[in-house]
Amino acid sequence: MDGTKTNISANCYFFTMMTHQHKPIFESSENVTYLRQAFHHTMSEKPFVLAAISILPDHLHCIWELPNTETTSPNSHWQMITELFLLQYQETSPVWQEPYFTHSIQNQLDYNNHLEYIQLNPIKHGYVDTAKSWPYSRFDQHCYS
Repeated sequence: MDGTKTNISANCYFFTMMTHQHKPIFESSENVTYLRQAFHHTMSEKPFVLAAISILPDHLHCIWELPNTETTSPNSHWQMITELFLLQYQETSPVWQEPYFTHSIQNQLDYNNHLEYIQLNPIKHGYVDTAKSWPYSRFDQHCYS
């Protein structure tokens, strides 16, 4: 990662979302596909940059950036993602454990630390030996203003 860029957007966030009761709903590649589709549709309706994500069986971590013109909180985006996911998942139980963790990225170091955390999380949990080996991760964008 290029450490020379230092202008982090004021609308750059790190999230940790645990599934309700730690149910491993994302063990199923079909459910991961549903979640990805929900993200893509939401991003087309309520634009944001998905800078990084790692989806594990019972939780996910991600960094995203809302446009600087965005006046609503990320909650409305999560609500849409969740509703769209549930349309395909067809379960009545909640998807996410409350409360979920939201952190506003403060600076380049903060961004780098959270990006590294996302990259290493599948390794930490013993799913893979290298970050690039985990099929449900993406960390190829940047959250810069």
